[in-house]
Amino acid sequence: MDLRRALRVDAGSRVAFVGAGGKTTAMFQLAHQLPQPVLVTTTTHLGDWQISLADHHRILDPNDVSWIDEIAEHNSGIWLLTGPLTGAHRFTGPSSKSLAQIRCAAEGHNWPVLIEADGSRQKPIKMPADYEPAIPDWVNHVVVVCGLSGLNKPLSADWFHRPELATELLKLESGSPLTADHLTAILTHPLGGLKNIPVGCQRSVLLNQADELEDKPILGELPKQLTSAYHRAFTASLKQKVVGPVCERTAAVILAAGAASRFGAPKVLLNWDGIPFIRRVALTALESGLEPVVVVLGSNDAQIRPALNDLNVVVIHNSEWQTGQSSSVRLGVLLAEKYGCGGAGFLLADQPQVTTSLINSLIDLRTRTLAAITAPMIAGRRGNPVIFDQSLFDALAALQGDAGGRLLFPSHPIEYLPWEDEAMLLDVDTMADYETLQSIYSKR
Repeated sequence: MDLRRALRVDAGSRVAFVGAGGKTTAMFQLAHQLPQPVLVTTTTHLGDWQISLADHHRILDPNDVSWIDEIAEHNSGIWLLTGPLTGAHRFTGPSSKSLAQIRCAAEGHNWPVLIEADGSRQKPIKMPADYEPAIPDWVNHVVVVCGLSGLNKPLSADWFHRPELATELLKLESGSPLTADHLTAILTHPLGGLKNIPVGCQRSVLLNQADELEDKPILGELPKQLTSAYHRAFTASLKQKVVGPVCERTAAVILAAGAASRFGAPKVLLNWDGIPFIRRVALTALESGLEPVVVVLGSNDAQIRPALNDLNVVVIHNSEWQTGQSSSVRLGVLLAEKYGCGGAGFLLADQPQVTTSLINSLIDLRTRTLAAITAPMIAGRRGNPVIFDQSLFDALAALQGDAGGRLLFPSHPIEYLPWEDEAMLLDVDTMADYETLQSIYSKR
């Protein structure tokens, strides 16, 4: 995938790039992938060599806004907007008044804005000083860039910008090797990667220079560790224009609000290997790393809730459960949005046999594609669970009556995961179904 898709950036985005190890490269790669014109600027400074990366360069005078009409007339290209050139072969950032003009122009014309908001002296990793990063409060997305070539290298000025701040933060001696755990601590610290990010912003971590890292297994683990503090994290080799996979927080939504009228009792409390169905499904979701795990209850709330009391799940009561499944879907999606999730996996409460292996395989496939819908394909049939991308949250929330996400299948692309275990297709509507499911798994 390209950088724009990985970051989920659109024409209305106001993106600040901070950190080290490829900010400028990332910023201009993204600029070329966005609908043009694109406004590129800085709140710190840019080297004069960076001017050649844009199609147009304008030094802004806060008392002259003719550049706005010029860009509108061209209606194309990458426009680098700076302050004047200094004696150190660097252009300063625009004045505060000019930055305000850039904001107004972008909002008025729906032009994307990309901002380099700190410096790193060409080092792969950094700690911000007291005065940085300088992120305007109108930015809606911050991308923290980090160069993996500095991982496992000494905490020194050869590899790190301001190593003394890192050693103080991490309680390490100068020259100690920077491990993956150390890097995670820096990137998730309010004085490190999270510093000065405006409230409500999208937060992304771009781990560049993946091609230079010898410890390949860490490439799969490090992004997952960072999704606790960021909306998404991914590795890249920007020089080779290789991006992803993209790790995002994915919610689990377990729908258990119905009356189970065909079964005649709360079937989600049936025994499965010594525990109720609903508890087994919730535990599987938790063990798979889905977060948050949302359980939507309704008709038999009082009977079911005790089976979940000691689990780290969010239990919601759907007072409108009688209107149909769509009301439960809507509540689950709202929670997924509240937690900043990139997707939501819908699990059936009467399928306790679904495994962490299946869920993890679906998540891994989704990180490589960011497909609108990701689902297992079993013996030529679509199975469960199904993961819906955040781009479909509005469509899911708009469903009405006794309708679920299956209504969206005909109109959206689906990425299928081939899966061989046909038992995953079984659900329990009758006592005979329950006995069949038990019989299959008693022989395994």
